[in-house]
Amino acid sequence: MQTTLRLFGQQIIRRPYASSLSTRSIPINSYRSSNTQSSPPNTQPNQTTTESIPSISFYDTTLERYASKPLHRVTCRQMIDFSTGEITSEKLLKSARYVHEELPKRLARRLTDLRTLPFVVITNPYFKRVYELYIQAFNRIKNFPKIDTLEDDARFTILLKELVSDTTQVVDLLAKGTSEASKKVPRERLKLDSFLENMLLSRIGRRVIAEQHVLLHKPHELGYVGVINPRCNIASCLQSAVAKASDVCHQTYGFIPKVEFKGDLTATLPYIPAHLEFICFEILKNSMRAVVEQRIKEGVMLLPEYDKENHPPEVEILIAEGPKETTLRISDRGGGLSPESASKGFQFGYTTATMDGGGNGLMDQFMHNDPSPMAGLGFGLPLARLYARHFGGDVEVISMFGYGTDVYLRLDRTGNQVEKVEI
Repeated sequence: MQTTLRLFGQQIIRRPYASSLSTRSIPINSYRSSNTQSSPPNTQPNQTTTESIPSISFYDTTLERYASKPLHRVTCRQMIDFSTGEITSEKLLKSARYVHEELPKRLARRLTDLRTLPFVVITNPYFKRVYELYIQAFNRIKNFPKIDTLEDDARFTILLKELVSDTTQVVDLLAKGTSEASKKVPRERLKLDSFLENMLLSRIGRRVIAEQHVLLHKPHELGYVGVINPRCNIASCLQSAVAKASDVCHQTYGFIPKVEFKGDLTATLPYIPAHLEFICFEILKNSMRAVVEQRIKEGVMLLPEYDKENHPPEVEILIAEGPKETTLRISDRGGGLSPESASKGFQFGYTTATMDGGGNGLMDQFMHNDPSPMAGLGFGLPLARLYARHFGGDVEVISMFGYGTDVYLRLDRTGNQVEKVEI
């Protein structure tokens, strides 16, 4: 007699001990990512065939071996120094070899984490899809030949572009999977926050080094060194974030709170502008929503005499530059957070929204000028904090219930903080 098990879409036949000298798990048909019954709808960037995703047996220790290898993390300053000046063939090959060696180790750690999730989580189709995407990426990079020539580097760069594109929906998949799993088991019992922090921090780091290598093959944009701007103007990023948050707020409510800038508007630091804009966008989106909903609750915006231009600013942004750290304070008069909400503000999947805003497109939607809704699946603020922490920063929320909220964004301005890729 034999029994059949299934893990992440992998069918395993377990034969009785008497039929063999040892009990073995024999995988067949590997990961059936083209099977629409085992994958969530509209979440597959690319269809993959069974043959394109090699099977991994329960007894295969490949992932464990790669996951146990030490990581070679970098600083923002190291990336700038390496990418400044002439991009020689030697630089391209050195960069390619580093990424080729580093990515499988980082992916293996996250795949190992996925394999240890509770049953109700690993059987969720969204988490299964993430596993399929990651195991495919791991195998494709691991099996790529040694990079010795510029032709090898060119092929590897194409592979990186494909993998970055294929995994754009991972955050959305994790958010939807967390939401569904939490409906079956209380989130307090699932305890997914540390898992999600590691998954997303690692994803940020992998995409940065992959995209940095890809951009080495193109002329640098004005002021940029790959994805980094060595003199990133904070006020400029804030203005872009304010514009995007204002658009979303107007589309949702038909009203935009008054925003005021204060402090050092000339402050700069070595940073990735896209990351800073996303962090500020998520914070501002929350502030604007709180202000508008508080005004609606009070009935102030319904009064004919309400004049936004002559009204005190309802969202205030202050920039302060220190010797080693730059701090942004984003303050709102949106009524503040209750003690319960304040304590859960950085939990993945927690939201104070009373409306269904759908899914969060998050960073990938933001980069394509398609911002996420005013309220979604509760991943925006926790993810923004992880982007801040990636290069040594942080986000802190201090709320005065009944009045408003201050959000402090602290950023390293030396560029010497080693990237944080897991907690």
